[in-house]
Amino acid sequence: MSAVEEYLKALSERDWGALPAPLAENGLVRSGPFVDIIEGRSAYVAFLEKVCSPFESYRLDVHRISRSGDRIVFAEIDEVIGREGAVDSFPEVLLFELDDDGKIRYVSVFMKRPGDQPSIAGGRAG
Repeated sequence: MSAVEEYLKALSERDWGALPAPLAENGLVRSGPFVDIIEGRSAYVAFLEKVCSPFESYRLDVHRISRSGDRIVFAEIDEVIGREGAVDSFPEVLLFELDDDGKIRYVSVFMKRPGDQPSIAGGRAG
């Protein structure tokens, strides 16, 4: 199993003990959808645990994993969150960069916004 697959599985299962293993021990950077930066493996795992733990249910539905060379990996996912008796799905693309050991050293999160209005007139297809 690749580091990205291992990461997605651990996060989907909220397995906080397994989540650090596919992440680079040094130099990890996560760039979030709000251009927020988290540096360091332990800080990133702590952030994910804080954000994902309160939900009644949580999972990642992985639709596609694509690779560009040896170091760049894209994952198209839905983040599925159960809270207050409802379940919501949030489509995302995650960009990963791997280090020399095949561990994740960079994560960038791109979120789609279903139902939102584009900021430019005519910016929505269809």
